[in-house]
Amino acid sequence: MKKNQACQILMTCFMSFFLFMSCTSGKKIDYLGQEPPGLEAKVFAPGIVSTEEFMEASCTFSPDGKEFYFTRGKSFQARPEIMVCRKGNKGWSSPETASFSGVHFDFEPNITPDGKKMFFMRFDPTNDQIKRGLWVMEREKEGWGQPRYFGPGMFATSTLDGTLYYTITGEGKRGIGRSHLVNGRYTEPEYVMGSVGNPTPFGHPCVSPDGSFLILDGQNKETNRGDLFVCFRQEDGTWGEAIPFGNQLNNAHKNCVSLSPDGKYLFYTHFISNSKTDIYWVSTEVIFRLKTK
Repeated sequence: MKKNQACQILMTCFMSFFLFMSCTSGKKIDYLGQEPPGLEAKVFAPGIVSTEEFMEASCTFSPDGKEFYFTRGKSFQARPEIMVCRKGNKGWSSPETASFSGVHFDFEPNITPDGKKMFFMRFDPTNDQIKRGLWVMEREKEGWGQPRYFGPGMFATSTLDGTLYYTITGEGKRGIGRSHLVNGRYTEPEYVMGSVGNPTPFGHPCVSPDGSFLILDGQNKETNRGDLFVCFRQEDGTWGEAIPFGNQLNNAHKNCVSLSPDGKYLFYTHFISNSKTDIYWVSTEVIFRLKTK
């Protein structure tokens, strides 16, 4: 890589970090009373959220930091549920099944940065009336409205302007899709091209609120395991090289990233074994300390 090109990439990274932190500053969250991590990832809320008995995965905070949703199940084949913890005057409540979950197979919740919508994955092999794919709920005065089917796909995250990124599935197709919010309606999904669209089967896109970077998971050809990658948006609007996190986090399969509302932490699903997962978190500084290749 030429020196000028390396400097340009480094400058893009720093600018992305500055824009991202500008969009997320000013929010104070206590994260269930947990001691925050640094550059070394660690399990989130052991014994409360991440337990020995269950598999926990894919989580999301409400923008005000007062609600925390995550997936829990004995296994992902045994009707996983979406759980919720809420912060009140006396502190955080214990995890309980969310009011809209517990009947079907529900997982991968994500709340949009404006707090107005929650997307999640739903299906039910015992009920052919339940469509498999993305479902969405609108925030109402007293809580969440009724879930409704959004369309084929899984794991959706959104920018502040409403642009939605998610995994396209079905009919033998897989890739990262993007839909724009225009006059209150989402456009037909388009495949995200560039580095994000290369032959590596990327999935579970997590876009920053300002749209400056995109975190995905996919097969790392060097380690032959599921890894996290980050792409930074270039000046021309395209996505740059998909840079693997590698051993900067944990030497294990990992996926389903979410970002904290204050922009300080990255949450992800950490695979301890094929039958056990926990939720881990780490400082978002790791995103901008990746070695430039």
